[in-house]
Amino acid sequence: MFSKNMKLMVLTFLTFLVFWGCQENVSDYRSGDGAVVVLSLNDGDGGSGILHHAQVYPLSEATQHRMFRPRKQTAQRQGGLAKSAVPDVINRVEVSFYNLGIDYLTLEQNMQDTTIYQQLIELELRSNPNTYDEWLAYGTEYLSILTRNHSGFEQRAELDVVNGYARGEFMVQEGLKVALMGLFDNNEITYIGESDIFLATPEDTAYVQTYLAYAGPMAIEIFDPQDSLTTASRVAFVSGEFIGRGRYPSTAMLQVNGAYSQEIAVDPFGSFTTSAILPERVNTLEVSGFDSLNSRTATSSVQVNFIGTFPELRATLSWNGQGDLDLHMANPIGQECFFGNSPIGGMELDADNVFGYGPETISVVSPQTGLYTVTVENFSGTLGLTATVKVFRYNLALDREELVEELTHVFSTIDPWLVGEYTF
Repeated sequence: MFSKNMKLMVLTFLTFLVFWGCQENVSDYRSGDGAVVVLSLNDGDGGSGILHHAQVYPLSEATQHRMFRPRKQTAQRQGGLAKSAVPDVINRVEVSFYNLGIDYLTLEQNMQDTTIYQQLIELELRSNPNTYDEWLAYGTEYLSILTRNHSGFEQRAELDVVNGYARGEFMVQEGLKVALMGLFDNNEITYIGESDIFLATPEDTAYVQTYLAYAGPMAIEIFDPQDSLTTASRVAFVSGEFIGRGRYPSTAMLQVNGAYSQEIAVDPFGSFTTSAILPERVNTLEVSGFDSLNSRTATSSVQVNFIGTFPELRATLSWNGQGDLDLHMANPIGQECFFGNSPIGGMELDADNVFGYGPETISVVSPQTGLYTVTVENFSGTLGLTATVKVFRYNLALDREELVEELTHVFSTIDPWLVGEYTF
């Protein structure tokens, strides 16, 4: 059996990985691959650093739809706010440095703190930075939350670009750092991006390097499941991320076979993790989200082939925000299936969710004659959530599941929701 504490253990650790990058060389990029800006801080007297290289390459048409970057296995993230077309001239670069004021271990612990995670989500929802100064203030508040008020803005440098190069000299104090960089075409922001986190010391700042790349319109990459996957599992666990480094939406939509939709959460770094039922033999899973920077909807889809046994009855729960709702189902003899009691009495919990939005899914694989009762518990006590439950039955003639009922409920109190009773 699972305890609720065990469920919470899986919160936000993956989001921590996006901060850690692998050191690269500019020679890894070909000029046709995209506009790449390389910053290096080299040794200087007293720990000073020199921004010795910022080369701008043209962006080829073939790569305008997505950012050129390593695959997700490197856990490196590059990019920033960008327009759909790269300008011909970059004539000014601004670089600002923050001092995080904590060590790596504390940073890792903070990234696993659910309170911090919620505060970062709330900051993202209420923020709409446009100018460089607004992004600087946004970064200051973001890092203040992440480091529990230990971080601070350190310094800012404005550099002129001549023949594609920007040069400047400035002091970097010791400590854990992150840099914010803006590229300008005259006075108009073309690109905003943040560096990887790095450690500066008084003796050696030679290996501080950040690689930034222009991004075209936002796109979505689905990591799992792989396209054309064949599985006997009744649900497919779905993960991926928004790429192109625009302003990521806080939520996206997952649609199954063009018929069954559910909202899914997107974290501040553009990543998402959810699950989807597989009600047919051949299933299309499509993730979509709105690209506010380019006023378009990004979509990506995969096909999943189901070769297992369909459940005779299935209930799915989703909801419209952060909070923890729990799906329960009781069989005719009173045995109850939920996150802490599965499998039991011919029922199995296929998917659980503690972050928000759902889904949660319970399947009846060995039915008994009588009534099955479906309820929803408001485990987190979050009020105002709208819950949706879909109930499916297996159609033997068509060899697929069919939706027989869809109900919604607003949790104005913490009382359980009695969804309904279903007969075998």
